[in-house]
Amino acid sequence: MAKDTLAVYDPCRSYVERFLNYVRKRNDLSFDAAGFTDLNILREYLKNNRIKAVLFSGQSMSGEGDNGSNADFIFREDIESLVIYLGEQPLSENRTGEKNVFFVYRYQSADGILSEIKGILNDHTEESLHIPKGFLRLGGIYSPGEKVSHPETAALIAGELRREYGDDENIKVLYINLEQFSGMDSMMERFSGQNLSDVIYSYKTSPGKLREAIENARGRYRGMDVLSAPENMEDLHVLSGGGWPDFLAKTADAGGFLIILVDSVLFDYELMSVICKHGNIFIPALPEDDEESARVVLTRRSPDRSPDPAAARAKVNEFRQFLTDRNMTDILDKLLEVDM
Repeated sequence: MAKDTLAVYDPCRSYVERFLNYVRKRNDLSFDAAGFTDLNILREYLKNNRIKAVLFSGQSMSGEGDNGSNADFIFREDIESLVIYLGEQPLSENRTGEKNVFFVYRYQSADGILSEIKGILNDHTEESLHIPKGFLRLGGIYSPGEKVSHPETAALIAGELRREYGDDENIKVLYINLEQFSGMDSMMERFSGQNLSDVIYSYKTSPGKLREAIENARGRYRGMDVLSAPENMEDLHVLSGGGWPDFLAKTADAGGFLIILVDSVLFDYELMSVICKHGNIFIPALPEDDEESARVVLTRRSPDRSPDPAAARAKVNEFRQFLTDRNMTDILDKLLEVDM
């Protein structure tokens, strides 16, 4: 999994270089560091990159630094990074009252500083994903053998989950299809001409307009709102390195979605781990095997519907073995079989 990035600012170049060199020598850190001595350059960097946290020196706290700039811009709503100040005095509480702002005593050993930073970042991992009020479930759909999306299966799963929560038609479902050239445009009852890229762009640059972006981009298919895959799949890279939890939570909140189903064609451990914290991964149901005991099937596939039962079973078994060999029990324990 990609490391988090810590942006380090100090107007003193030598201090930044020493700090970065020390970080590079440590092999026990869950983050990389990028250095800055110009606040304007840092500001532009934050606009175009997802950064876990920004570390400011004591000088920047008082508004001093290059061009007389100060760090107040970091508290704007469109900047999601944690803020860590290297203070002149040991501080045990958040003096500013701002959310996600922390202080670390500057005049201590580098080991001490990094130890405190590690603690702050560890306390704010994807485990702390905020689930919007009323949010019910995430679900993932993945077929190890076919490598294609399954919109009809998504509609089936959505119906099952709705019934699980009382068959309430007001339970809004969002189906995110991550297959490029899936054919969803022609299948949808309503096609907006936009796709997931437009929503990601708004999430990244104009979070206050995320609700509007979702409304403009969503299609409709069998009772579900749909966001189809980007034309350029590289647009998904902005969500790698820890971006998926926040994106899914804020999308659910902005769109009022109580259930989100993500149909992933490629295996993405980070995305699937996020889904498994709040739901299940649905994989193809194979022909019944009396020797198989670890099966949880939503709807069972009839043996004569599989063109090559042996090949299908081999592919799914390889997928399960892949998870087992890598001790990915967080995913393995959340697999459910469904008719695809």
